[in-house]
Amino acid sequence: MQTPEEHQPASLGRRIWKSVLDATLIPVLAIFTAVVLGGVIIALVGGNPFAAYIGLMQGAFGSAKAISETAIWATPYIFAGLAVALAFKGGLFNIGAEGQLALGAVAAAWVGYALPGMLGFDLPAAVHIPLVIGFGMLVGALWGAIPGALKAFAGGHEVINTIMMNYIALNLTSFLLNGPMKDKTPTNVIARTPEIAVSARIPVLFDGLRVHWGFFSGVADGRTGVVVNGWHAPLLIRAAEPLIALMRRLAGKGAKKKKDWLNAEDPEGTFIAKLTPAWLKREIGAKIPLEIRPWRSLSTRLLRWFIQPKLGGKTFLRFVFWLEGVFPHFFAENGQYPLIVIKKGF
Repeated sequence: MQTPEEHQPASLGRRIWKSVLDATLIPVLAIFTAVVLGGVIIALVGGNPFAAYIGLMQGAFGSAKAISETAIWATPYIFAGLAVALAFKGGLFNIGAEGQLALGAVAAAWVGYALPGMLGFDLPAAVHIPLVIGFGMLVGALWGAIPGALKAFAGGHEVINTIMMNYIALNLTSFLLNGPMKDKTPTNVIARTPEIAVSARIPVLFDGLRVHWGFFSGVADGRTGVVVNGWHAPLLIRAAEPLIALMRRLAGKGAKKKKDWLNAEDPEGTFIAKLTPAWLKREIGAKIPLEIRPWRSLSTRLLRWFIQPKLGGKTFLRFVFWLEGVFPHFFAENGQYPLIVIKKGF
């Protein structure tokens, strides 16, 4: 009979092997299935699947220019895929990345070509490029915040809302590119903006090719992202619930009925992820380096009932913030809203 110490390496080996299989087998099978089905459809319409796929590979990787164009077109989708994957990990289905990307790109293009003319002078690249990227990110985030607000405050399902927002965003983009933002030069007959200012262009990697350093921002190691989320039933909030119920009764209000969600350990059957520190470390921390920091430890319900400006509320909040600085680990994992710092690495 094996002792626990003898059994542990075997279990660890199986977990590593399963993780490797999950990371490689599913994408390989997905690509294989797409190639087979695509080949069948090409054959059914009278084409040669082998010639079609050879042409596809040559067009994508057959020359330096082809590789450059592939990288150019792939970079935005890399970022969009990362954004969707992060939402999926949190239990939210953001199907609106297409619309968010389109409006963010249009906003970035507008800052890229219009800002120097509005200011009356050229900006240095060190200023103009961050402004272009930042404004594009802001507009895309604001567009994504609309279905987020509908879900948070009205209970609207994010899948339906983000799908509908895609159509609104794409039609709005088409209107802008064919109307107010269209390049007015007589030789232009397509939907495009005026030429982006040189100061707003990311430097290219190789002369004669369009691929630029932005490609590495999507694939390079060491990229860091920050997410603010709420824990499911953290310790501090559970401890405050009896006090909140007492305050409600004293105010003449009945105890607020809790939503009948499933337990954090059994999330099947609902699209709501029961985010806990243990779940985050197990499901994401094992794959991507992350750090959990305190952000706002008190929930809005607790603030509403206990933090009163006329009763020393500001002083109490300063004391709470001081405690968060002294005991960051405790408040990060037991407060309501943590700051999750995710660092991408290979």
